[in-house]
Amino acid sequence: MKKIRNGTLDFCRFIFSLLVVLLHFNITNAGNYFLNILGNSLCRLAVPFFIFISGFYFFSQTTDDNRYSEFHKILYKLTNLFINWLILYIPYTIILYMTHKDKIFELPLNFIFIFQRGCPFLPGSGFLFALVMALFVVLIINSVIHNKMICFIIYLSIYLFVCLSVYSFVIMRFIGKIPINLMAIPVIACAFYIAEKKEKISKFLTNINRLFMLLLGLSLSCIEYSICVNFKIMKINKPLLLVFTLICVVLIFLSVYNIRIIFFDKYSKEFHDLSVFIYFSHFYFVVFFRKLFLVHYIPGVAIITFLSFIFVLLLRRFQSGEIVLDLLIRGKKNIISATLERFSKYQKEY
Repeated sequence: MKKIRNGTLDFCRFIFSLLVVLLHFNITNAGNYFLNILGNSLCRLAVPFFIFISGFYFFSQTTDDNRYSEFHKILYKLTNLFINWLILYIPYTIILYMTHKDKIFELPLNFIFIFQRGCPFLPGSGFLFALVMALFVVLIINSVIHNKMICFIIYLSIYLFVCLSVYSFVIMRFIGKIPINLMAIPVIACAFYIAEKKEKISKFLTNINRLFMLLLGLSLSCIEYSICVNFKIMKINKPLLLVFTLICVVLIFLSVYNIRIIFFDKYSKEFHDLSVFIYFSHFYFVVFFRKLFLVHYIPGVAIITFLSFIFVLLLRRFQSGEIVLDLLIRGKKNIISATLERFSKYQKEY
C-alpha cells in the first residue's frame, strides 16, 4: 500500500499528540474552569482522532482484494513499535512498580483486560490494541455481512452499548469494566464509510461548511463536559467524553479533509514522525519534568515539543539515525530481530 500523505491531516495529528501530553500533565486538575474543559473534552478527542485517521488512510488506499494483506503489514508494523517501545520502557516500568507497589496486585487484572487498558508495561499502548482490534472487527463484519444496513445497525449498537455502559457505571455505580476501547469499532467504521464516499463528500465541503463543522465539533466536545459538571451527572474524578466523541471526531476530520497547504504537505513526514515520537516517548518526559522540575501544562508541552523536534531532526541527519527512526517511528523492524540479524551477520564475517 503506497500511502499518499495529507499534510493537513498529519499536522492535525501532531497537534492532537500535544493535547495528549497536556492531558498527562494533569491539565484536568488545573483548577481553572476553562482549562478543565480543555483537558476533559478536547484532549480526550486525541486518541479517537488518531484511530480515525489511521482507519481512513487504510480504507481509502486499499481495495477489497488487498485489505487483508495490508492489514497484516499494519499488524507487523504496530507489533514492532510495541516491542521496541516496550523494551525502552523497562526502566520506567521498574521504577513505577517499585514506587507504587500496590500496582503489582493489579497486574493480573490488567493482563485480563489488556484490550481495554493496553499492556501494563507500556503506557499508551491501549491505542495500539484498540486500533488493531477495531480494524480487524470492521474487516470481518464488512466481508461476512454484505448488507450495509445490517452492518450499520451493528456499529450503531456497539456505539450505544459503550455509551450506556459508561453512564450506567457512572450514575448507578455499577461495578464492572467499562468497554471504552470498543468505541474504536464505530470510529473505524465511520472512517470506512467516509473513505468509500470521499469523492461525493468532497463536493459538499465548502469553506463555510468546513468552518461550521469545525466550530460544531469543538463546541460539542466542550458542551458534554459542561453538562456533566453543571448537572453532576458524572460522579467520578475524570469525566469520560463518549457520547459526542464519534460526532466530534468526524466533524473535525471533515473540516480539514482535502485542504492542501504547501507548508504542511512539504513537511508531512516530519509532522507524522514527531506525532508518533511524542505520543510514545512523552511519558518519560512528563514524569521527568513534572516530578523533578514541577513544570506543568503549556511550558511542559513546549519543552517536550522542542526536545522531540531536535531529537528527530538529528536522527534525520545521520545514516545511523534512520535506523533508529525505522525502529521507533516507522516500525520496519523490532529491536530483537534487528539485534539477532546484526549478530548473525557479525558471526558470518568473523
